[in-house]
Amino acid sequence: MTMQTGRDVGGSKGSRLVSAGAVQVRAAPWRARLARFRSLSMRSTAAVLFVAAASSGALGQDKPPYVNADGTGTNDLEAAMQSWRDDPEFQSNWGLKAMHADGVYALGFTGKGIRIGVFDSGIRSSHQEFGDGRLNLIDVKGFSTDGKQFAMSGEYNPEINDDHGTAMTGLVVASRNNKEMHGVAFDSPFYVANTGGTDALEQGSNNPALDFNFFKSTFDALGEKNVRMVNESWGSGSAIPSENRTGSISDLVFASRNFWKLRTVGAKTWLDATVDGVRQHGFVQVVSNGNNSKSANPDLFASQPFFSPDVERKWLAVTGYDETGSQVYHKCGVAKWWCIMGPSGMTSTTTDGKYMDNANGTSASSPNVSGALALVMNRYPYMSNEEAVTTLLTTAQNKIADPDRKVPEHGVKTYDILTAVKNSNDPVPNELGGWGLPDLQKAMAGPGQFFGPFAAGLPKGMSDTWENDISDEAIRARKDDDVKEQATLRRLLQNGQRENGETFTEDDKKHLKELIDLREKAMLTRGKDPVTGKTYVGSLEKLGDGHLVLAGKNTYEGSTWVRGGKLSVDGSITSTVTVDGSGIGEEVEYYTPQGDKRTEQGTIGGTIGGTGTIGGLIAKAGGTVEPGSVAQPIATLKVGNVGVRFEKGSTYAVEGNSLGASDRIETTGTATLNGGTVEVHPQAEGGRLYLPKERYQILTAVRGVNGQFDKTTSDLAFLDPSLDHRTHDVGLTLTRNDVALASTAATANETAVAVALENAFPLTPLLTSHGKSTPAGEPQTDATPNPAPAVPVAEAPPPPTVQALPAAPLDLLPLAILNLSKGSAGYAWVPLSGEVHATVKGALTGESSYARDAVTERLRAAFDGAGASSVPVMAYGPDGVEPAPAATDCFAVWGQAYGAWGTADGDGNAAGYHRSAGGFLVGGDVSAGDWRLGLAGGYGHSSYEVDARAASAEADNYTLALYSGARIEALSLNFGAAHSWHSIDTRRGVVFPGFADSVTASYDARTAQVFGEAGYELSYGFARFEPFANLAHLHLKTDGYREEDKNGAGLTSSSSSSDVTYTTLGLHHGSDFDIGGRAIKARGTLGWRHAFGDVVPQATHAFAGGQNFTISGTPVAKDAAIVEAGLDFHLAANASLAVSYEGQIASSVQEHGVTAKLGVRF
Repeated sequence: MTMQTGRDVGGSKGSRLVSAGAVQVRAAPWRARLARFRSLSMRSTAAVLFVAAASSGALGQDKPPYVNADGTGTNDLEAAMQSWRDDPEFQSNWGLKAMHADGVYALGFTGKGIRIGVFDSGIRSSHQEFGDGRLNLIDVKGFSTDGKQFAMSGEYNPEINDDHGTAMTGLVVASRNNKEMHGVAFDSPFYVANTGGTDALEQGSNNPALDFNFFKSTFDALGEKNVRMVNESWGSGSAIPSENRTGSISDLVFASRNFWKLRTVGAKTWLDATVDGVRQHGFVQVVSNGNNSKSANPDLFASQPFFSPDVERKWLAVTGYDETGSQVYHKCGVAKWWCIMGPSGMTSTTTDGKYMDNANGTSASSPNVSGALALVMNRYPYMSNEEAVTTLLTTAQNKIADPDRKVPEHGVKTYDILTAVKNSNDPVPNELGGWGLPDLQKAMAGPGQFFGPFAAGLPKGMSDTWENDISDEAIRARKDDDVKEQATLRRLLQNGQRENGETFTEDDKKHLKELIDLREKAMLTRGKDPVTGKTYVGSLEKLGDGHLVLAGKNTYEGSTWVRGGKLSVDGSITSTVTVDGSGIGEEVEYYTPQGDKRTEQGTIGGTIGGTGTIGGLIAKAGGTVEPGSVAQPIATLKVGNVGVRFEKGSTYAVEGNSLGASDRIETTGTATLNGGTVEVHPQAEGGRLYLPKERYQILTAVRGVNGQFDKTTSDLAFLDPSLDHRTHDVGLTLTRNDVALASTAATANETAVAVALENAFPLTPLLTSHGKSTPAGEPQTDATPNPAPAVPVAEAPPPPTVQALPAAPLDLLPLAILNLSKGSAGYAWVPLSGEVHATVKGALTGESSYARDAVTERLRAAFDGAGASSVPVMAYGPDGVEPAPAATDCFAVWGQAYGAWGTADGDGNAAGYHRSAGGFLVGGDVSAGDWRLGLAGGYGHSSYEVDARAASAEADNYTLALYSGARIEALSLNFGAAHSWHSIDTRRGVVFPGFADSVTASYDARTAQVFGEAGYELSYGFARFEPFANLAHLHLKTDGYREEDKNGAGLTSSSSSSDVTYTTLGLHHGSDFDIGGRAIKARGTLGWRHAFGDVVPQATHAFAGGQNFTISGTPVAKDAAIVEAGLDFHLAANASLAVSYEGQIASSVQEHGVTAKLGVRF
């Protein structure tokens, strides 16, 4: 409803905005608010981590957490908020600042994906504020109750509509487009339906234009679009005066009697359709209160939950809030429990495509509240509509009358009587302004109160933190209020007349009696605790597999029931926590970033954790207690006087570390142990692992421990846990079992490492207790799996004191090994093995071919062998140094560059690797009779990546070679010897659960080899063939090394050597031909290479102080195909180019390389 001022809707044009400073003065202390908001918003930004919706990009990990008004990101929250307050579009609606929307926008919440319905006098879709694709017009067709056909579009129709619908829609959702204004939820998709009239449409029971079927069809259409709310600001009251009088409960009841009478005879009205729409589709009705500041209650429309209590939590009645900081229009009255204030009097859109400067009345208040609700829903995709409403209401800025502050009698833009208000800390809503003005900043930190049962159903992958202090003072105060209202209704029925003396008819009495009974029934379940059955209390039910953290000081009196997923209490709650597995199979609903509703069944039982304090603890079957948090994995969960109770089938999950600390439950009451399992887990972060033989105190109870846990289990492979139950505490001890480390190994390498580790470290001394002292007055009890139950005590002694464990210089590696789980033990041996060193040996063995192939190729070219390169060399002749044919008799100098890359597969023991190499060789040779003698040298660099072992290596290689060859008719003989020096650097990461280290080493190696090849040339036309046999033997010697480490994973190795012999049989081929007058030589080689000797490279290592163990690396290929193909081009009279491909292909090894030679005569 918009205030009527004797002109068209929108009020006077050109009126100025009240200065923003006036609102700030009346707000809660801003600096304190900002400081608190800054701390919580860091969590709010990242709290809703919905993995499945991460593609929305709103909160990407690589983006700054806050959003400026221009869309850029920033790490400065205060700067981001200020950018919004300085933004012209933001400033067009002073209510945005009053509701603290700047902080919400700075966090990136803009209503995106929240579907908003608007039911009003249509919308002009061509307006520039609605042209970004979010508008959806609702078309409704059907037959009215009197049989007439109707067809209504959401589009504005100037013949039947006014600009009210366009204006109110703009306040909710107008685009952010650098124009005059933007809506509160400027990213929300919106669905607009048409009432078929103007804002002056009468809301009486006798208006034939308000047909039940038409309204039902409209709400059905909106419900089918899954709108989360419907904003309704239309109407101007009833033509029947009594239906407009709602100032008292007596008047309100009398105003509803005509609607009730029609309903009882089967003639439902538009008001019934509105309520039924909520029941059927679950959306929230946001309804304006009316525009008479003298009325103590809202009009009949906004007051519907008074008559239909079942829709109360999906209904918002909205009163007005003036820019002067005043309440205006119909007050909240009996609707205070579902009533909230909304700003009124600001810029909005019009049907002529322009803007009005004064949208007012509670018509304007409602869309501001609808937009605020959308922002809350955007923040909490897992909250139901009822829970989002609860969060909006219970975090609002409560306002009470401020008689000491002077304001104008009538609002400059709101026109009606003003009541100055001020902030109040009262947690209970009042008759003036209900819950008060939305405080969207506070709403980002969770609900402020539980107004009855609150179900937090976070699906898998979603985590959230609530930092508000949550109470239930309002719902507890509600009971007295309900009792008083019921007494008023009964008194009216008993007196038989209204407060003005008018006598009730029999229908009035029947109507009143039905209302009393209906409300009485509602009182029986209002705020009913699902655990205790107690009514009028706030309670929390955690469902779904996700994680919720309560960080505030929470004082709600109802229960906390953790049925699925995890609830962490890092602050405090006075409530007793019940944790069980009843949430498995229970469905939770949530919304995607696109606004689609999804359901997911819970798959895990409930877990209670955290670092704070709870009132009491009951762990039932399927429930888990797990103290600690992500930031503080090992922690104490404190429990009040209610005490602790574990039932059969429950679990206590305990973490401990090598400093003697462990998770603990401390209660000032009694610990009753009726069974349950203690699960033992090591704290892996930062090397914090269990210390064998240490007694970890995992539970203390001031008033005694009664009973015992059933058993203790762990996933630890090499430590067995046991419990001892004492009078006031329960202790946990772990001792080395008889499981051999090697029993978890799966390969030869793993077994070698495990056997060496079993003997390398003094594990036995670790079994000696560090002597944590026994608390005074406690008996010494040996740790046994099934101790005798403790004797209860009559009086509570002081809590036991425990001497801190002295810091012990323990080696991290053996502790980490002892703390390996059954599932992860096998994964530790391979990272510790140093396998990369053996693999590098095999790789260097294979790369020995680069030198021998190069000099053999040069010798074949020197005698113009079949398939040899014909690129000229530099020769010394009569005229000095000049290019000459490769087969020159003069002293010749040659060079060759190479590059190669390859992979080798693992063999199930050692891992595969990738390698690349590049380098060059240069040489010179001279004729000596029928022979040719030469010397060559070169440099190469190789890189190796063993990804599966998080290891890599590099080698710088320097080579010197001697070679000789001869051609005796068709027989060619080529021989050589080479020596290579290798400078090796290795890096490897040693990572397994509970341990991490970075290990490096630098050392040298040398390769010596001799080789020879014999071939016999055959010619066939222009083609030449040369079958050949090649033999090579090499010896690799590696120096010893000591790896550098940080946490003890380094290895030592003595010098070692290996020998490998290669035999190759194959065929060289060469052909000369011309293309376009240019001479081209094609050449190739095809052969089979066989390796024998030390083809499985090995490295012998030792841990510090341990025995040697031998590790195998990636094997050298025993059999491989040798393939070479090349072309020689005469580019010009003075230039030649030779390029070739060379490859070795085996079942598990592949290497590919290229060589290039360029000869130029100057």
